[in-house]
Amino acid sequence: FDFKLTIKEFDNDGELLVDTLLQGLKLLEWDSLGGSGSRGYGKVKFVGLTIDGQDAQARFDAVQPFAR
Repeated sequence: FDFKLTIKEFDNDGELLVDTLLQGLKLLEWDSLGGSGSRGYGKVKFVGLTIDGQDAQARFDAVQPFAR
């Protein structure tokens, strides 16, 4: 399904906000939506991501939410 997200950016929180959002989306890919996720229901994969019309897929693919 198509997915569109709009966020409001306040003073100087742009990159941190986008990084946090991408980490959350990556965690959602690793988990599932709704119940019975262990059976494969609710699995999602984000493809063709863009930020302000610019390709962001490589940036998203590189996200490692638990890396320090």
